Amino acid sequence: MSPPRSPLPLTKTVVPMRASVVSLVALFSFFTAAQVACGGGDALPPVGAGGDSGLAPAPPPGASSSASPEGGAVLPGQEPRPDGGVVAVPPPPPTKPNEITEAFGVFVSTAGRANASGTRAAPLSSIDAAIARAKDENKKKVFVCEGSYAEAITLADGVSIEGRLDCADPAEWKLDETKHVSLDAPSSPAVRATNIPSATRIDGLHVNSPAATTPSGSSIALLAVDASGLTFSNGRLTAGDGMKGDDGIEGDQLVAMPTGWPRGEGERYAACFWEGVRCTEANDWQRYRRLPGQVGCMAGGREVSVSRGGLGGASGLYWRNSSLDRWTLRDAASVGAAGIGTGADGTNGTNGGSGAFSEAGFTPESGTVGTSGDVGRGGAGGDGGGIPTAMYETDFWWGNLGGGGAAGGCQGLAGTAGHGGGASVGVLAIRSALQVTSSSITTGAGGAGGSGTLGSDATAGSVTGEAQNVDYAGKDGARGGFAGYSGGGAGGPSIAIAHTGEVVTTTTRVTIGVGGAGGAEQQRTVLGIARVLPAAAAGEALETKTF
Repeated sequence: MSPPRSPLPLTKTVVPMRASVVSLVALFSFFTAAQVACGGGDALPPVGAGGDSGLAPAPPPGASSSASPEGGAVLPGQEPRPDGGVVAVPPPPPTKPNEITEAFGVFVSTAGRANASGTRAAPLSSIDAAIARAKDENKKKVFVCEGSYAEAITLADGVSIEGRLDCADPAEWKLDETKHVSLDAPSSPAVRATNIPSATRIDGLHVNSPAATTPSGSSIALLAVDASGLTFSNGRLTAGDGMKGDDGIEGDQLVAMPTGWPRGEGERYAACFWEGVRCTEANDWQRYRRLPGQVGCMAGGREVSVSRGGLGGASGLYWRNSSLDRWTLRDAASVGAAGIGTGADGTNGTNGGSGAFSEAGFTPESGTVGTSGDVGRGGAGGDGGGIPTAMYETDFWWGNLGGGGAAGGCQGLAGTAGHGGGASVGVLAIRSALQVTSSSITTGAGGAGGSGTLGSDATAGSVTGEAQNVDYAGKDGARGGFAGYSGGGAGGPSIAIAHTGEVVTTTTRVTIGVGGAGGAEQQRTVLGIARVLPAAAAGEALETKTF
């Protein structure tokens, strides 16, 4: 894995390119005034994003709202924009020391108990359980003592979390900027925020999403859906590595097993008189020596296909009363039959694309499967013929039998496609103008894509046996058809912020990993023909991605 990219400066502000300086100044003035009035604030104000230079400031609390131009309801604390978007909800002010009481919230500690009352003296042991308790008791805060918590959490609208607390004295929990809560989630996403329209603040959480452990799995630190009221401040969002997609599995290799004369060798001697045997109606069994070659294409003890050459042509049947008479044709010779099979190559699949983000997370895209080749066409049988004019014997004589065609080759069987690699994402925001302030976002590596497959090898056709008279010999069998290749999976992305709509980040340090490698190129030379499956695309490595 390549080293992660260098972090951006601590004062990095990520906004869409079209946002103007005028808009940022207006928002700065508004939020600064609002936060001073509330008695606190972050180092820099949140900046509305959305690519429009005419962002309107959010109204003060209690102001009436109206419908957006697109017909959707405007969330509390938001103001509609001419383009139908909204300005982010102003965050609630930071926690004040006099708010750290049971009247405002529920308390959590690593020394707490699952069935505790949630007070300072009897804290709960789970942040997630405390969020549910606070919601039930209509409290606005969850106070979390410093320490490590092995859980994934689901946020609730209007319930903020304060993690910058020193609780060495259980009776007096105090704010301490040097303290933090480590949320070491066992699963992804580590934090899920759905339907958070009201101002909700998360302070002092170091969120760690685990590296994916299932093929094509992803790691997402924060997944936000319809959560424009959310502010994440003074913390860290760290995503682990995405996991590699499964490699494709090659098709079974077929082996040609003779089930007759694979080379049409039953027709090695084109007609019985070459052996000095008189061909009469009493021994016309010799005409059946024109049977074709045949093989069964076997894999794991089962017959997948059969290749057969063409039937050799029947000879003419002649007779004469004396050696001085001309030969009289009784039955005409016939032409050899065509062999069965086509030997057509299979159709190639395609490499996987870049995958898709949705409310469910990230879905990698696998390659598509090719099709198997067709069994090789058997060689055509040789044409039957007459007899040499120099022969003077009497009675019945068979002419030259056509040789049987040789069997064709076995086809290549398509393998399965490679699967796409998983993603590493710091923030996945869907319809959420959330704010990440005075924090850091770090992503790991995207998972590598699984390799595709070229399919099993086709085999060569059989060669006809030696014929006494090449004019009546059967033909060689053709090779089996090559399998179409099955594509490889694309590499998974490494993205700090992937979003639809508007995402706001200020004073946020971003360190991104590398995109996963795409499924590797496959090369093989079969029957003297080079076959190549191109490598699939690598995953993206981006600070922000709009989808």
